[in-house]
Amino acid sequence: MSILPINDPKIQKILQDSDVSSKDPDKKNVLDDLLNIESKIFENAQKEIVFSEPLVKRGDVPILSRGTVNMIQGKYGSHKSRLAEFFMSLVLKKPGVNTDFLEFEKNTVEAITGIYIDTERSLNEEVPFAIQNISEKAGYRRTEKPPNFRCTSIKLIARKERLEATKAYIEAVRQQDENHLFVVMDVITDCVRSFNDDSESLELVDYMGRLAEENDTTFLLVIHENPGNDKARGHTGTETTNKSGTTIQIGYLKDNSNNDTDVIKVTMKKVRRAKRPEPIYLTYDEQTRGLILADDELVKGALESKKKITVKDLEYELSKILITPMNSKVLLENLSNRFACHANTIRSAIKEILGSGGKITGKDNVQYHLQTSGGKGTNPKIYSIEKWQNDD
Repeated sequence: MSILPINDPKIQKILQDSDVSSKDPDKKNVLDDLLNIESKIFENAQKEIVFSEPLVKRGDVPILSRGTVNMIQGKYGSHKSRLAEFFMSLVLKKPGVNTDFLEFEKNTVEAITGIYIDTERSLNEEVPFAIQNISEKAGYRRTEKPPNFRCTSIKLIARKERLEATKAYIEAVRQQDENHLFVVMDVITDCVRSFNDDSESLELVDYMGRLAEENDTTFLLVIHENPGNDKARGHTGTETTNKSGTTIQIGYLKDNSNNDTDVIKVTMKKVRRAKRPEPIYLTYDEQTRGLILADDELVKGALESKKKITVKDLEYELSKILITPMNSKVLLENLSNRFACHANTIRSAIKEILGSGGKITGKDNVQYHLQTSGGKGTNPKIYSIEKWQNDD
């Protein structure tokens, strides 16, 4: 069955006769839009689909596809902004520039206009310094403004006005510039009044989605992770994760004491148009003031420092952390962060301790009895300790 165009007499007759058009003209307009979209979808489905080339790729993997919303997430101090600046330099780089871009490639020779919207750094020093680094890595003098590069900050804008101000700025640049726009928003949660506000988060994400679809724009969003886990912060993080084409996580590898090593792990948590590639291991280089690929020995040493937990170490931590009873979810989260391992590893070790009678040894060789309660129905399992009572 063929799809009739919106101006077909049969469709117009349906619209005129329907309750939708007679009772609420706005609903009729929405129906018009949906019917037009339907026609466009099936018109395109009758052609050979050739995906547009990505703006940025690494090997054969499309990292930043055109007209998409993408995200970089990580903890405080994990070089999220530096990685975002790196991608801005890459899309703005001069032809023939041989800067080390960590095996990422700009996949087009077209002119791209970069827009960097900062939300939290100082306007007198930190943002200008970041601009200098972007310019230098792109092949320009540090104090030279690359063509097709725009930058502003919403730090001084009242929080309740930031979303509309951000939209107005992007739209103003769009009206002045016909190039493809590459927009970095650092950090995205500062563009809304509250990152746990469903309505504003959805409005922002929907706005970016429409602009990416209709106005030749690609977004790269920077967002903090929640304390204690690797999820992007708040409702804003949840929505941007769901809608993103590529989600990149960056953070330091931890050693067995949960201290940062010198190795930074970059993981493509989501790549919509390709199989997820292997992690990339980087380190910070003082000389270039940027990220470089970590050598194999450095990576090997960092990975080896992440030793498997010992029962003795776990017992000691349990004796410290269970001063008051704790539910299983919180306990596993705390211990997996402490030992930089998966919660299942902790769960198995605790099960082993309980299977051996539950005796654990804490500070000064004081012995305790690890116990559990609850865990039935909707009640969470609770872990607790008490001093070990000798049988005699």
